[in-house]
Amino acid sequence: MRDGYLTLFKYLPRSLGVSIPELFAAGVACNFRCGWFARTGLADENESVRDAALGVGHVLVEHYATTSLPLLLPAVEDGILNDNWRIQQSSVELLGDLLFKVAGTSGKSDEGSSTEAHGRAIIEVLGRDKCNEILAALYMVRTDVSLSVRQAALHVWKTIVANTPKTLKEIMPVLMNTLISFLASSSSERRQVAAQALGELVRKLGERDASFDHPNPIPRCVCIGLSEVMASAVKSQLLIFMDELIPT
Repeated sequence: MRDGYLTLFKYLPRSLGVSIPELFAAGVACNFRCGWFARTGLADENESVRDAALGVGHVLVEHYATTSLPLLLPAVEDGILNDNWRIQQSSVELLGDLLFKVAGTSGKSDEGSSTEAHGRAIIEVLGRDKCNEILAALYMVRTDVSLSVRQAALHVWKTIVANTPKTLKEIMPVLMNTLISFLASSSSERRQVAAQALGELVRKLGERDASFDHPNPIPRCVCIGLSEVMASAVKSQLLIFMDELIPT
């Protein structure tokens, strides 16, 4: 019954056409953000219910991504960093659908990798600040503890980001705030995700950008992050900062 009820929403957009898209999208987006959509469908243990709920999301994006993006994007954003991996995975997929529509690509692997034009199209529609927030969250879930979430995030990242080192430098302030909030989390999984992301950041950017200052560092979190940096960096990189790490 639940999957049938959700499937109704999947076909309503096609039946309604474009007469009341914003009203329909607003109603479902509100339900998503309030938890009804997530609890009822995306997080359900029954696979058929999850598939039906995700199908609703795909249809909403397909029909209303361009006309109701301000309504749909916050709903999807809320799910990216959800503690439930099923909600995370589905939210990352739906975020990908939204960004692909904005960028003018299908997101299929046979189209090839991203281009600078895709990134510019996304920034033009979302704005630089919102784009940086989304990319920072997406980069974090690339190192999620769930394999399916990591794979979904990596696919979206590769499709919309043409130059990873350049993009990381552009989103660094937002990304560092996100990293530190994760390191300070009471959730061991979130701390693990942040540590892995921080280590990958060092490997991606190298010694020139291996400075991770923050105006209000939390000692315990900095220690966790520093341990990951030291484990990931090569000896030549560590030697450059040895006097600062171990004052004589």
